[in-house]
Amino acid sequence: MKITTLIENTKIEAALYEEHGLSFYIEANGKKILFDLGQGESFLHNAKYLKKDIGNVDFVYISHGHYDHGGGLDSFLKNNSKAKVYLNSNSFNDFYSNRNGIKHYIGLKKELINNERIVLSKNDYEIYNGFSSFCDVEIKDMFPSTNKNLFELVDNCYINDTFKHEQYLVIRENDKYILFSGCSHRGIINIVEGFYKKFGFYPNVVVGGFHLYNKSNNEYESDSNIITLANYLIKTNATYYTGHCTGLLAYKKLKDKMKEKINYISTGSVIEIEVKNE
Repeated sequence: MKITTLIENTKIEAALYEEHGLSFYIEANGKKILFDLGQGESFLHNAKYLKKDIGNVDFVYISHGHYDHGGGLDSFLKNNSKAKVYLNSNSFNDFYSNRNGIKHYIGLKKELINNERIVLSKNDYEIYNGFSSFCDVEIKDMFPSTNKNLFELVDNCYINDTFKHEQYLVIRENDKYILFSGCSHRGIINIVEGFYKKFGFYPNVVVGGFHLYNKSNNEYESDSNIITLANYLIKTNATYYTGHCTGLLAYKKLKDKMKEKINYISTGSVIEIEVKNE
């Protein structure tokens, strides 16, 4: 399996575009997949530079209904004529961020919901053999405090977002299970435990953001919570790759504790996961 980061907040080469967002180009089980699409067209520039053909992508999976993960949907649909796009059925709801006391819309473009290639589901489902999705993770431990400025507009009232629009991609390739989470708004501990509840074991690899950092007010999760998180992640014996909303300072604290069990993903970086033939 090969995972190329098309969009992240940082980059490894000057010619690439970086932005506050996330997008992965995944090659697994003979398929080419995009996991999230960043804010707009930047993923297209980076894909071309990295020699990844967007027109040949087999399907797109969008982790939740925020612009920095699904903002590039319109651009994708214009540059690929075949792939279906899988989202949670709540992904086109009205999502807002509170920035200095002002609510800013951070959701997806409403007009795209009726596109014939959009597939919406509120349940767990299988996309292809080896590719599945689960959602509605139970919130028990360490719901990120950095979610506090994120809202959903319901019946003309702003309520704290419960992130019912989040979904998580699982890829099984031969002997490996890889879990992808866009921002882990429901808490990465709860998400990994949700995987364990579904499969009966922990994933081999976890890739995505952990939402330990709030860009709107430059606020991080507490040091004690970051250490608690690191101790939990170590116990799962999985290897973690993170970036984006984890934040560089939080990542460094996780790295100090987790050593080789966690690594950072920047725009242009490539993860190769060795799988054994069954």
